Amino acid sequence: MKFDPRKINLKNFDLRNLLKKAAQSPDTPEKPPKVKRERPNPGESAVTRFSKEHPIVYMTLTLFVLTAVISFALGFVNMQTAPVRAQLKKEQIESSVLTVVPGSKSFMEMEDVTFNVPMVKSARAVFDGADSAGHLVGYAIEVTPSGFGGAIDMLVGVSPDGKVTGAAILEMKETPNLGTKTADGGFLDRFTGLASGFTWGAPGSGKDVDVISGATVSSNAVSAGVEEALRAVTQITEGGTAG
Repeated sequence: MKFDPRKINLKNFDLRNLLKKAAQSPDTPEKPPKVKRERPNPGESAVTRFSKEHPIVYMTLTLFVLTAVISFALGFVNMQTAPVRAQLKKEQIESSVLTVVPGSKSFMEMEDVTFNVPMVKSARAVFDGADSAGHLVGYAIEVTPSGFGGAIDMLVGVSPDGKVTGAAILEMKETPNLGTKTADGGFLDRFTGLASGFTWGAPGSGKDVDVISGATVSSNAVSAGVEEALRAVTQITEGGTAG
């Protein structure tokens, strides 16, 4: 059957309606929404535009720069204050040596001292105290046993016959009002007169030294530090090893 264009009824042909139906057809692909691009503000700096376009990268770079600046500042302050802190530490040791070695008027640090006895692992320095006539009255041993909050820097005075004459805490980072109680004279005085091999334990255990309740780790560390100092002096005075 042949198509005859003359038979088309143009009276019923509605082009507008036909286009409307075609637009509502599900087969017609939807047009993507138009993305509104902001025009760059001439008054904005390049950094501001970068932070808006790449917020994560900008935040990462900012944190990196801040960390670097803070690290540099801390290092600079530490370097500038190092001589002051060293002088303060020296004065603290001088005062403590004269305290833990009663009768001493002067002291000298012993050089080239090494220890090969058991339990002497943290000894850092040895000072010998002398009276006004220059006679030896005792030793002061700096030890750094490990406590709950880190190393406890302490000084222990020992007489030539191997008895504790005093003890002082130079620096510690123990828990306030718990571990720091070991720095009190009431606890440190418990070691005065003791010799190497003394014992320590809980109150009522019958040991030579009662540890502080609630500060067992710190008390054990200080007690071990005192024992280290005693063994160190044993090697110095006897030239051998402590048992």
